[in-house]
Amino acid sequence: MAEESSGEKTEEATQHKLDEAREQGQVALSQELVTALMLAAGVGSLLLSGGYLAETLAQAIHDMAQALSELGPEQLEPNTVALLVGREAQRLALPMAALLTPILAMGLLAGYGQIGFRLSSKALELDLSKLDPLKGFGRIFSLRAVVRTGMGVAKLCALGAALWIAAESQVTRLAGLGTEELGPSLALGLSVQVRFLAIALVAILALALIDLLYQRFQFAKDQRMTKQEVRQEAKSQDGDPAVKGRVKRIQREIATKRMMAEVPKATVVVTNPTHYAVALAYPRDESGQALESAPRVVAKGLDEVAQRIKALATESGVPLYEDVPLARTLHAQCEVGELIPEELYGAVAAVLQQVWSGSEEARRRRSAGESALRRAAAGEVAR
Repeated sequence: MAEESSGEKTEEATQHKLDEAREQGQVALSQELVTALMLAAGVGSLLLSGGYLAETLAQAIHDMAQALSELGPEQLEPNTVALLVGREAQRLALPMAALLTPILAMGLLAGYGQIGFRLSSKALELDLSKLDPLKGFGRIFSLRAVVRTGMGVAKLCALGAALWIAAESQVTRLAGLGTEELGPSLALGLSVQVRFLAIALVAILALALIDLLYQRFQFAKDQRMTKQEVRQEAKSQDGDPAVKGRVKRIQREIATKRMMAEVPKATVVVTNPTHYAVALAYPRDESGQALESAPRVVAKGLDEVAQRIKALATESGVPLYEDVPLARTLHAQCEVGELIPEELYGAVAAVLQQVWSGSEEARRRRSAGESALRRAAAGEVAR
């Protein structure tokens, strides 16, 4: 009780709460991971297509310089220069696309890979509460701000360490670059740069993974709920238990009335004298041919409902047949409206045979009595 009254958020967020947060644009997204993967894609793209881009750029500069040198002073107009620049830009479009497309694709993959693709209109709505200076001041000195600052410092340290590791073994040669030829100097510089990029990428990716874990942990913590919130949400989702109970009670009453309306149409009611009653219908046409492939359960009940079925059957002239095992089996295996299973055909057929034979015997006796009455009446008239 003390925990509930304190309002501590100790419960994991429900799926409904997570869906609402997503609609508001609140997701566990690590921007550090997106940036790191885009950087890795950029480095890989540069290694694969950088040479092609450099050659194309050098050729474009050469051709443009040559074209400008061939123009006279009177031909060197802004329109002419714009045409030359546009032509060379078209030449650079393909290599630039080869360089930038993997970076953009990796950014989309890294972002949507974390949170999935789903547009949220509420996240784009204007929220004036975000302009509140007090809340903004609180965000500046929040734990998130401290973590972001720490992440930035960690990246600077990682880059510095990567640069030191890459250049440490080449310090002597780097100091003497001024005395070496251009070719070896460029090769040494390129080697140091490649080592620096590789070490820096590993460090940045490691920091990005740490940030991803932190973002997910912090998001789950922010979305936690109190016990009262969980109960309130369950109540709002499932409805008021009292109302649900009343609806179920009304539904049961309607189903019982509908079932009782079928009892007068039954062929026989198989009973256990006290507890069970199962009404079976197996209608036949005038020629005695069955209208269905098997008898159908039109009503069943226990105790009070069973007594109501028996009373209604007696009032409607439906015969009652006492068979305790069969009544229990029918009640357990058959639902209202279903045909009886094949394994009960023999037992039910015996019941129906006795019911029908009894009905035919009653009809014969009634017919014989009526004939005797008619004969007696005819003799009285003759006298």
